[in-house]
Amino acid sequence: SSFNAGKDEAIIGIGDPKIRKKTVFQLPENSIYPTLIHPSTTISRYVKIGRGAIITAGTIVTVDIEIGDFCQLNL
Repeated sequence: SSFNAGKDEAIIGIGDPKIRKKTVFQLPENSIYPTLIHPSTTISRYVKIGRGAIITAGTIVTVDIEIGDFCQLNL
């Protein structure tokens, strides 16, 4: 099976930001990146979250925060 950009979703679960950024630039521009937010996360409705972000269990995100594309938040 192969990756079908524009149809299949890609999750970039790489911890190192430099390698994560390099990986994103290697994939086709029309790739789809879902945002993953654990159900136990507390997020204000005044937060903007970029594509491909991963927010892990127990994380608390308060007001007026903008989370960029492909950002990973942990405790």
